[in-house]
Amino acid sequence: MDENQNFYRIKKAIEHLLKNFKNQPTLEELADSVNMSKFYFQRTFQSWAGITPKQFLSYLTVKALKQEILNTNNLIEASENVGLSSQSRAYDLMVNIESVTPGEYKTSGKSITISYGFVESPFGACFVATTSRGVCSFQFVEDKQSVITEFEHEWKNASFIRDDSVAERVVNDVFSPNGTKKINLHLKGTPFQIQVWQALLSIPFGSVASYGSVAKLASNDNGTRAVASAIARNPIGYIIPCHRVIRNEGIVGEYHWSSERKAMIIGWEKAMLNNRPNKPSPIVVIFEVKPTDEGKETYLKMAKMLKLELEKADGFISGERYESLAEEGKLLSVNMWRDEESLNVWRNNIVHRMNQKIGHDDLFEKYNIKVLSVIRDYSMTDRSQAPADSNEYILKPKG
Repeated sequence: MDENQNFYRIKKAIEHLLKNFKNQPTLEELADSVNMSKFYFQRTFQSWAGITPKQFLSYLTVKALKQEILNTNNLIEASENVGLSSQSRAYDLMVNIESVTPGEYKTSGKSITISYGFVESPFGACFVATTSRGVCSFQFVEDKQSVITEFEHEWKNASFIRDDSVAERVVNDVFSPNGTKKINLHLKGTPFQIQVWQALLSIPFGSVASYGSVAKLASNDNGTRAVASAIARNPIGYIIPCHRVIRNEGIVGEYHWSSERKAMIIGWEKAMLNNRPNKPSPIVVIFEVKPTDEGKETYLKMAKMLKLELEKADGFISGERYESLAEEGKLLSVNMWRDEESLNVWRNNIVHRMNQKIGHDDLFEKYNIKVLSVIRDYSMTDRSQAPADSNEYILKPKG
């Protein structure tokens, strides 16, 4: 059974599950709804979602979704209380939006070359189109020809090239479990639509928000109806996560690519968030060094030059230097890396090796290196890894 067939069977089972959730359909009933054995359906579903159908349904109940809206609203409120206009991070994807120029908008893409193609994804077949500046369309499809016809009309003066490998690369980047990906988008929309689409990127992976919350994120005074209209015209499915916007009463609601698919994505993201595979933990390196009196100035000059090399290294996240309060003359350097593999590449960097040897031989009175694995990593706006008691205190509603 291929991946596409599995998807549509799971989609049909979820449709049955959503229509009958008050009756709590059994595993046998769900399997029967897609003409599969109980054993094979359970295995297929868990292979796709990583959890059982019963666990999956628990993420989609009205009570659970209403609580998720509250959690997201609290995150937004917490950020505003310290002077931030909105959350600034999209979970796992770093997305950059660039608008078409006024001339390109007016001429419907004249002088733009667009490559497009089709590829399978965890949520069925995808249509992906890109320009030299980024992804301009990402859609789930049922009828490939109608999608092409509609897209070519939208960009009627552009040049088109069919290339399925382009679609495959984008989908692999979007759904890859390995590390953070940077996605550039090249969008055709009004300034207000772009503003709303940008706001959607602030809704964290595995969370949902109400239309009113998105209006607040977009600093929009036109009301939720105008925001809902802009959301409905989002040309970049999944990457710009309009699927994370639901009705305030905890109902999944409509979706351009079907309500069942929207429910699947919401449940799947929650399952991935709560049951993520063992992703490599960030690594922190603490370098404690006491230079000799004669070597301190030379060491600081070398460290300044080495910083330029560090900032170019793949996997380097941040670095800081401090003076020790416990021991006069001792300096501490704290660097964070994406994973141990990227740190090992840096260890063998020739410039790093040379500086290391000079310090060891000529500049240091003593030094100590600690390599640590990060246990938790959370911030003011992304508290998914924060201890529960901390979240209960920090994010409790006012009053």
